[in-house]
Amino acid sequence: MFGSKLKISDDVLKKVRIASEIIGAASVDEFASKVLETEAERIIASTGNREASAADVEDIANKLKGLGYLE
Repeated sequence: MFGSKLKISDDVLKKVRIASEIIGAASVDEFASKVLETEAERIIASTGNREASAADVEDIANKLKGLGYLE
């Protein structure tokens, strides 16, 4: 884990809280982590890659930081 915090709008956070309660996640963090992991795996699989390299992960993290999603 990068130890960074994800920045999302209040409207999105409200939806995430509702969704996490519906599926029985222990926390919003648990829900967000699972959703992000699932989506990342789907994207990686769609490109024919089975695993992201450390450089790929770092590149993605840097892009998310640049967009303001990670600190």
